[in-house]
Amino acid sequence: MEDRKKAAIALGLVGGIGTLLYLTTRVKAVPPPEVTAATVQIEVIGAESHSPVTLKEGESYTVRVTVTNQSTRAGVPVEATLGVGITSVTELGYVLIPGQESSEHFAPNETKTFDYTMDVPSDIGQSGSIVAWVTDPAGADIVSATERFTITMPEIVYGATIAIGV
Repeated sequence: MEDRKKAAIALGLVGGIGTLLYLTTRVKAVPPPEVTAATVQIEVIGAESHSPVTLKEGESYTVRVTVTNQSTRAGVPVEATLGVGITSVTELGYVLIPGQESSEHFAPNETKTFDYTMDVPSDIGQSGSIVAWVTDPAGADIVSATERFTITMPEIVYGATIAIGV
């Protein structure tokens, strides 16, 4: 009788493990978004004008990139992991913001802002672009935005004082 109890317990354990294995193979991971989408906007805080932005030599600016997750599955907003990147270069190749990219988790319809510092050196007086982009988890481009800028040189004022004595 004792052997029958042991056998029944062993069969019960094996059956329970088998059921557990069956159920775990039926549990599915949350699928990725059906449509990975986002919006992106660029704002240069402290700039004098917009489109193109006018920047002053020797000044420091904050470039704010705003990204909104618009990813969906079956038309319903879902969370997503998105890559967010930025760079800023003048037309002659002077880098004001080196290329940077990070991976960020977004809730459904969540908007996040990212601030970057852009120092404008003296004596370059050029124009250029700030480019921000958003990628899906595989690194494919989703959307990008470009903000053109012009760097103004300070006005040069020449003057002298002449004293003539007799």
